[in-house]
Amino acid sequence: MRNRIKEKSKLLLFTVGMIALLGIGSTFSFLKLEVEKTNNLTAHNTDVEIKEKFPDNPKTGKDVTKEVEFVNKGSSSVFLRMSYTEYWQAGGADTGNLLSNQVGNVDVAVKNWNKSFNPLRESSNWVSGSDGWYYYKKVLKSGASTGLVLDSVSFQNFAAEEFQDYKKADYHLYFRTEVVQCSDGSGTLNKDAVNEDATKTVFGKKGQIQQDGITVTWEN
Repeated sequence: MRNRIKEKSKLLLFTVGMIALLGIGSTFSFLKLEVEKTNNLTAHNTDVEIKEKFPDNPKTGKDVTKEVEFVNKGSSSVFLRMSYTEYWQAGGADTGNLLSNQVGNVDVAVKNWNKSFNPLRESSNWVSGSDGWYYYKKVLKSGASTGLVLDSVSFQNFAAEEFQDYKKADYHLYFRTEVVQCSDGSGTLNKDAVNEDATKTVFGKKGQIQQDGITVTWEN
């Protein structure tokens, strides 16, 4: 997705999804129990899509719609975390001349996060893991969406002297997700311990499902 904008600046706002799959003994035990009870094995799968809405012709100096959410396309409930990376690249893809997104502690590209994502709010659906990742505070059921995490991106006026280096640069914004299959079936033995061990092994943090069966708390 590559778009030319005013004064030859370009925005490259990509999304990249990375899925972490987990297979552990307790999970296989659960599948074995299903086989004994029904004589039929249905393999579960994990597949999270990064869904976005982005205009074809964004304009410099205005809010550019960039709506991002994560949708569980798989057959299993999952624990989810996400991270993002941003940078500017001047002089073309082969020059390797990278620019920070900040000039004098001012963001050149301002990400307008959805209010449900703000980790500083108690009502946020996400919490910062202080490890470069943001952890979803709910079990993401099959077919469900996290809701929007990002609404739009705003850009500084490139006519200003301090932003001259960004006039002909490309802006890159990447999102990455990782998931762990959640054991939430009624037939799962020791499912709390299974989930905690699984998330701790893959994420390095322990995901604990609360009594409502939806809310997840995260601990080191």
